[in-house]
Amino acid sequence: MAQRNTGTNFTTISDTFNRRWFVLILLYSLLLVSLKGYYYSRIFALIFFTLLLIIGNLLILMISIYYNRYFKKIYPAKYLVIGNDNIVSEIAKILRSSIPQFTEIIDIKTEDPEEFLSNKTTEKISTVISTYRDGKKLVSVQNWCDRMFVEHYISLHEISAVSLSAFVTQIGRLNVLKMRDEPLSSPFNRALKRGMDLLITFLIFIFLFIPFLLVYILLFIVWKKSPIYTQKRFGQTGKIFTLYKFRTIDNNKMPKICAYLRKYSIDEWPQFMNVFKGDMSIIGPRPYHLKDIELFKQKSARFMVRHWIKPGITGLAQVRGLRGEITDEKHFNERLENDVWYIENWSLTLDIKILFLSLLHVLKGEGK
Repeated sequence: MAQRNTGTNFTTISDTFNRRWFVLILLYSLLLVSLKGYYYSRIFALIFFTLLLIIGNLLILMISIYYNRYFKKIYPAKYLVIGNDNIVSEIAKILRSSIPQFTEIIDIKTEDPEEFLSNKTTEKISTVISTYRDGKKLVSVQNWCDRMFVEHYISLHEISAVSLSAFVTQIGRLNVLKMRDEPLSSPFNRALKRGMDLLITFLIFIFLFIPFLLVYILLFIVWKKSPIYTQKRFGQTGKIFTLYKFRTIDNNKMPKICAYLRKYSIDEWPQFMNVFKGDMSIIGPRPYHLKDIELFKQKSARFMVRHWIKPGITGLAQVRGLRGEITDEKHFNERLENDVWYIENWSLTLDIKILFLSLLHVLKGEGK
């Protein structure tokens, strides 16, 4: 259900800025390739673009906060929820808990919206949300809104039980309701996310090559066999792929050095090879074991939604503390809710945020 824009949206503006920043990075990289033989400072470029990203987002945040406070004083909003069923009070309750406090919510249950609204000609209402399904009642509400310059929204409360991200779009000239929003269905967004994956993976290969090699040799000495452990996992749209990890446990034995590697998530490093191959993304829902798929499909009809995109090395659920094996029903539901929310609300800004939070978790030694 849509709501009135009550100020600048920091997430949207920040995501636009971050997209352009990323494109600028790519263009700069192409420029460097074309300037072979010319002197340029890579350190200066790294510092410049990093500061640009940080300072740009801070400025957007400060302007957004200031504008929202200004908007609050100048443009106070008043919502009217109107209908002829008990859902009216429920919708009003949801609105009061999910939109700015300075917005006034009025809920009215009536069988005759035309008569009620005719007495509201002097009261300034900014938005009307109706729950009627009768065409004549909807037309009368719309006519009043047109005369009074008021925005009119029709509640899709029946749809909320199926999807919270449904929105109206067009197929040809036909208006339709798409039941689930998936930003990564856009080829541009997929290319943007893939570009970020490859850029970060390239940097990881450069800066962690020597540490990776040392860990590989150390584990080879410990296990006297290949330090790389492989396992089949369930990927995007059901594709089965081979996941790579450092071998940290064998025959239920875990040396102390391996426990250290797991604590700082070093055992996950080989999964950047999965990212490079295209089986995984750096950010996304964690891939499950094949043996768990059928069980979890029976637990929730929404479980397969998390496989619409590539699985990730880390994800929203992980930075919120939902890591490791599924321990109980609550853990399963919370993890699934976070995975689906990520898919329906993906943005480059969200990926960058999860990336930094994951780095903090790693530095704290919160891996398992």
